[in-house]
Amino acid sequence: MQPISQRICCFVTCILFLCASECWAQSGTAKPSATPAGQITGRVVNSGGEPLPGASIYAGSILGNVRGKTVTADSHGDFKIDGLEQGLYNMFANMPGYVFVSKTPTGDSPGYYRIGDSVIFTLTKGGVITGTVTGPNGPLVGVGTFATRVRDAAGKKILTAIPSGFERRTDDRGVFRFYGLPPGAYIVTAMRPRVGTIVPSSYDLDVPTYYPSATRDTAAQIIVHEGDEITADIQYRGEPGHAV
Repeated sequence: MQPISQRICCFVTCILFLCASECWAQSGTAKPSATPAGQITGRVVNSGGEPLPGASIYAGSILGNVRGKTVTADSHGDFKIDGLEQGLYNMFANMPGYVFVSKTPTGDSPGYYRIGDSVIFTLTKGGVITGTVTGPNGPLVGVGTFATRVRDAAGKKILTAIPSGFERRTDDRGVFRFYGLPPGAYIVTAMRPRVGTIVPSSYDLDVPTYYPSATRDTAAQIIVHEGDEITADIQYRGEPGHAV
């Protein structure tokens, strides 16, 4: 007959073996829990609250570790972005000729969006500035024109050191056209082209001409409101610059 101590030792060993077997069986059949995917919904409207079908809406993770998704608003301006992982998202809406105004989340994360949020994007019709650049002999072709926003819609000054923003080159009629402009005050400049220029032009040595036919100090500002189309013809000065 075995001593009591040996029998107790065998009993404890059996218990430990059974526990280990049970744990192994459970760990072998356990499956990792998948992170559920979700969606963000919303609508894109104009400043009058009317839907904007065909607008593009983008959602991208603020961490940049998940590929962003782009969808198109339906005929009612509604959109739904499916298959999003849990996290915070930046969102934007865009439509040619329109300007982004605001986004209104119904969730509790202002500025960012979570799964389950609904958002309303408001886009306004952009303004238009168009005109003709002419010289002593008529319309000028291939002049670089720039629309620089110097004040916002509230009249607040925007600091810019050089002509910036939008550039358009005059066509064969000497005509330029800027569209999709945010509301505000603009100065329009005619000068040598700056974008995609390889071959020298006849305007390279000229100082810029500002609307209507002025220097920078006397340039007239053009006030643009939502949906405005303004004609701003420029009489090109053609004055040579000076080397410093």
